[in-house]
Amino acid sequence: MTYCVNKKIGQREAAKRTREYFGLKTFSHTTLGRAMKKLEQLKKKHGGETQAQEEPAGKPEPAAKKFPTVEQTKSRKDRAASFLINAAGDSSFAKEVDPANGQTEDNTQPPYKGAFIDACHRIVSHVFLRFRCLLL
Repeated sequence: MTYCVNKKIGQREAAKRTREYFGLKTFSHTTLGRAMKKLEQLKKKHGGETQAQEEPAGKPEPAAKKFPTVEQTKSRKDRAASFLINAAGDSSFAKEVDPANGQTEDNTQPPYKGAFIDACHRIVSHVFLRFRCLLL
């Protein structure tokens, strides 16, 4: 959620903030990419919008293949954020996601509490009820 709702950060920064928020030793930025791809696949399979609608036709040349910039992933992040906000029921969790907004709960060890965790539970429930699977 941190990655999707904050338009100015990339996956590495979002992974760093997630590690700090939960007191984790490791959390890979590639997990965020896998989650976005899985969400796009689920939406495509079940009749939602797809990444392909905004991507140019054809495959890029191997020499031109680069990691996308924050600006290049903006539309994908917008679609994912819209889905997550809808699944969570509101966007109030977004304030708690950013450590700069101050952390009111200790989420470095279970039991995790707070608006962000509640939103995560609603998203998991929504994804399972809609798609009959887990996001990751």
